[in-house]
Amino acid sequence: MKSISDIRRDNLIEIIRRCFDNKQTYIAEAMEVQQSVVSRWIKGHRNISTASARRIEKASNHPEFWLDKIHYIPISKDIESHEYGIRGYIGGIVAENLRQWMDNNSSLSSQQRVSEKAGIAQATVQRVLSRESSTTIGTLATIADAFERRPFELMVPTEMSTSTNHTHPRFEELTGEEQEMINTLIEALLQRKLNN
Repeated sequence: MKSISDIRRDNLIEIIRRCFDNKQTYIAEAMEVQQSVVSRWIKGHRNISTASARRIEKASNHPEFWLDKIHYIPISKDIESHEYGIRGYIGGIVAENLRQWMDNNSSLSSQQRVSEKAGIAQATVQRVLSRESSTTIGTLATIADAFERRPFELMVPTEMSTSTNHTHPRFEELTGEEQEMINTLIEALLQRKLNN
């Protein structure tokens, strides 16, 4: 379980990215503190006190105690280099699944096509694929909707998935026997394609 310090730090990083153009100096100015204080919070060299958490919320127009709750799925665990470093387990799964969905769908095979269909920025799709930042459940839901899939499917490792790889939204309305027939047909077609 994450400590309150880690939760506050992760949320501060997200606030800086979303509300302050990814610039520590901007939030430092809004809070009237030195930029080095913000830097120490982000690097984990200094914990964010309760009083400081409330000041961060006020400076970023977030409700009181917002900083103390988990709001984002961590994709990158590296705080100093918010672009590269150790990749989060879930972030890796999301990136792999999204890449696989794109590879298997010719109409959504590029970041641009996914971003247009999902109604999000192409940079957001790129960050998810390269595991460069945190993302919200809402963003994952929007991406999944573009593929006519359910959001949780992005977060399930391929080897653990029990559902079929096709994306028809009404598949679940079929009986178990009908679903199994379709899965068997898909497997047979894929095997035939491999043999050719």
